Amino acid sequence: MPNKTLSGSCLCGNVTYKVDLPDPPEVNFCYCGHCRKSSASLFDAYVIIPKTAMTIEKGEKMLTTHSIKGDSGYPVKRIFCKECGTRLYGTCDNPEFAKMFDGFGALTMGVGTLDIPVKEMDGWKKAEEYYKDQKVLIKLN
Repeated sequence: MPNKTLSGSCLCGNVTYKVDLPDPPEVNFCYCGHCRKSSASLFDAYVIIPKTAMTIEKGEKMLTTHSIKGDSGYPVKRIFCKECGTRLYGTCDNPEFAKMFDGFGALTMGVGTLDIPVKEMDGWKKAEEYYKDQKVLIKLN
């Protein structure tokens, strides 16, 4: 699968990045309590990529990390811009994540931080089936 390099940024523009994504990327939608609260939405929309796929171009000193124990029992780290609070990406200390991508490890990157038209995202693959059980649980609660 070919890759495509895209640019992204935080809301205030102090942090910018480049990311190599598969073309088209597969977007994940997580409905767990952690993701709903951290995104202040019904779900979190993100792509899982190798840690090596993202490069901070500007503003690395503007980043801060918040860590909390995830549903998996492992620390989940979300990386934010100190100025505007935009969550740019996250990592999890789960050993399974560390094994991903031939041992390079994985991170999750919010698709909302990409500097592309929403129309471009319409053709991306949606990995919604994976989270189908979470959506059912939300309807029951």
